[in-house]
Amino acid sequence: MLLRGIGGLAAALVKAQRETDVSGEDRSESEVSTKQLSIPYVPRRKIGTLDALTLAERADPGLQLGVVPEGVRFLTCMVDVHANRFEVLIRGWDEAGESAYRPGAVE
Repeated sequence: MLLRGIGGLAAALVKAQRETDVSGEDRSESEVSTKQLSIPYVPRRKIGTLDALTLAERADPGLQLGVVPEGVRFLTCMVDVHANRFEVLIRGWDEAGESAYRPGAVE
């Protein structure tokens, strides 16, 4: 598709936004944003947001930032690089090679 200047880019973005409104899927809008405008796509709707109070209620009172819990023998760190951020997960492992983190155990 040949775009003619900034007007063509704007038209492509508006068309993609309308498609998102109709279909509910933002694939077209994401592609226009990242491939034609070279801007990381940020969804218009936030899915599954949490507020600070919910996170505070989930916190284990026995854990502290910067302190490795008793029984942890070594740590592993995983980093997932995204266009506009890093997702970091640090897990502690015990002597038996088990971690307290259990996927799917989130309430």
